[in-house]
Amino acid sequence: MKREYLKQSSFLILIMLITILQTNCSQIGQQVSGFNLYSTDEEMRIGYEYSKQIEQQISLNKNTDIVEYINDLGQRMVQVSKRSNIPFTFKVVDDSAVNAFAIPGGFCYVNTGLIRFAETEAELASVIGHEIGHVVGEHSMKRMSKARAINATLSLGSILGSIFIGQETTENVLLVADLAGTGILLNYSRGDELEADRLGIQQMHDAGINPIGSQQFFEKLSSKDKEGPSEIEKLLSTHPATKDRVKQARKLINKLPEKTYSPESNAKFNLVKELLPEIENNPIVN
Repeated sequence: MKREYLKQSSFLILIMLITILQTNCSQIGQQVSGFNLYSTDEEMRIGYEYSKQIEQQISLNKNTDIVEYINDLGQRMVQVSKRSNIPFTFKVVDDSAVNAFAIPGGFCYVNTGLIRFAETEAELASVIGHEIGHVVGEHSMKRMSKARAINATLSLGSILGSIFIGQETTENVLLVADLAGTGILLNYSRGDELEADRLGIQQMHDAGINPIGSQQFFEKLSSKDKEGPSEIEKLLSTHPATKDRVKQARKLINKLPEKTYSPESNAKFNLVKELLPEIENNPIVN
């Protein structure tokens, strides 16, 4: 009797978990579904506390020309985004890796290596817009919500096991191990990344920044990817296949209405590029 009930309860728990995880399924170009158990205020508090931890481990660039330029570029896209109601913060990290990242609450970090790698302002904006897209899509909070729901579901299974057989079930232990092994809660999903690309392209267009920079940047990544391991390995390792991103960018850009965009490169962009060598060789630690 106990064994039969155990099988039934384990099956129900598995169905609940599958239902939770499938809420993140998406096709290219579509809105990623999902649920968020956290309020905006909670997200901002979580992001603020996390930012303090992160900034103890990185070297922030304090050059006003560089920081103000990145902030201005980011805020242009924030103003036309679907989450302009939260105060985004943009900071520059003295790191040669071609990368940028964002955490809950609108805290965005741009590496000097990315600024150096971008050949135009539009290319640079495409990556910043992508990171803004993760915050707009609430991707981190949705994944945290799923983790919270999964933990609650597994706790229920543990309780049922304790009640009926006096200890945690082997099935639950194996299920936790499987989830940990997949890394499903540790990284953005392919759907999250593609949605962030889509949101970033729309934000560029609405802000008057030529979204062709997104396609050009992905093509540049694709070219580097073919050369094998490189300085952009870190950026590529957590993202969808570059060819898929190029394909989506081209498709989305072709559907956008005609618009006059600002120049892809300008004096401020060129000035910041000129400042990078000296700043990177003499990083200022926060």
